[in-house]
Amino acid sequence: MQNQKHSHILTAITIVLLFAMAAKINAIDVHDAMCYRSECTSVCDQICLSHGYTNGWYCGTFRLHTGCCCLKKKELNQIISPSKN
Repeated sequence: MQNQKHSHILTAITIVLLFAMAAKINAIDVHDAMCYRSECTSVCDQICLSHGYTNGWYCGTFRLHTGCCCLKKKELNQIISPSKN
């Protein structure tokens, strides 16, 4: 009886984790872009603008899917790297 209880708890935890992972699968954060699963057409421009990205986009391949990758704004310290002398 105790084993069944532990089995049910483990199953519930697994299901919750799978739902959490599935919710995040539509957007993937890469270093300089945020990618969304969609067709790579002019709709990418609308997707990026609706999420607040104004620096353009490109078609990317990720997790065996193709999608719109919206370019992030770079911070000033990322654009200009200090010289190390």
